Amino acid sequence: MGDAALIADPAPTAVQARLKHLSTALHGPQYRAIWLALGVAVAGALTTAAVIIGTRDLFRTKTRRQAAELNQDHECRESREWAAAATGRLPRTRKGWERWLVEQPTAPGRFIVLLSFGRLAEAEAEIDRTIPRTPDERFGVALMTAQLATVRGAAPDLEPLKDLLRTIPDKRRQNARKQCIAHVAAWQAVDRDEDPLEVLARGRRNSGLLDGRSSIGRIWFGLTVWPLLAMEIVWVAGLLWVGF
Repeated sequence: MGDAALIADPAPTAVQARLKHLSTALHGPQYRAIWLALGVAVAGALTTAAVIIGTRDLFRTKTRRQAAELNQDHECRESREWAAAATGRLPRTRKGWERWLVEQPTAPGRFIVLLSFGRLAEAEAEIDRTIPRTPDERFGVALMTAQLATVRGAAPDLEPLKDLLRTIPDKRRQNARKQCIAHVAAWQAVDRDEDPLEVLARGRRNSGLLDGRSSIGRIWFGLTVWPLLAMEIVWVAGLLWVGF
């Protein structure tokens, strides 16, 4: 046994500390990977719950679903029309739009940009310089006039817009313009402390959907699937980062 018998055993706590040190050295990377995976899993569960809670309100009633569909359909159509009429890439920022207004003094669509910036006198000037030649253009001038008056706090009668609507020969274009009327009517409903979503839902029932991407299923897909897909990418990236 020799000198080994003369060496006193260390205290139990010292032995435990040494074993922990040895175990950490051998298994530390594995433990860290497991905890990271668990952390990502918990984050994913929380993300899923947040997405479900966040979208639940959208689907609660038929009125809200239809209002969301009308808004989405209107935005899809407007985006396509803007892209078709634009002579280049459309701006993404306020400064970009302000520069666009300077560089495009006669471009279509200036009215709604000026209106959104609160430059009402300039927006009115855009209406004044517009010379309508077709039923759709005459409707457009009347629509801009109603939008401007509503933003200024008035409540213009929308019946003349509906009369002009009937002069547009293309039924699909009529439905597109019905959506525009619905939005102005919804603004006025807000001013009267009424439910604007009911107005939009009624507009949805009257005009139908012009773009299949505007269905509530597609909206739900965009609001839920993409965040969850991002979560999965983070999960995989985390596992790759730790060397799985």
